[in-house]
Amino acid sequence: MLAFYPYPADDGSYGALFQLDEHGRLALDALSVERRGTLLFVLINGRPVTELQIDRRVSDGRIYLASGLTKADIDLMQKDWRLIGDKKK
Repeated sequence: MLAFYPYPADDGSYGALFQLDEHGRLALDALSVERRGTLLFVLINGRPVTELQIDRRVSDGRIYLASGLTKADIDLMQKDWRLIGDKKK
């Protein structure tokens, strides 16, 4: 993971855009080609957050979660990952 950008969602939770590192970008690209038409289940801290249908190739290394993250999730992520747009830690 390189960076992320959190924001408050309409339902009171948080959403985020995640920018993967090169390894993650390649893995996501391969997954999106090989598993097209299936579901990707997203777990954060062992908790199911959402499911995403793989309907197209994703080669830019970005994953968007519309909602389901807690403030505690965001606080933990900020300890390890920079915000998209910030300079490297």
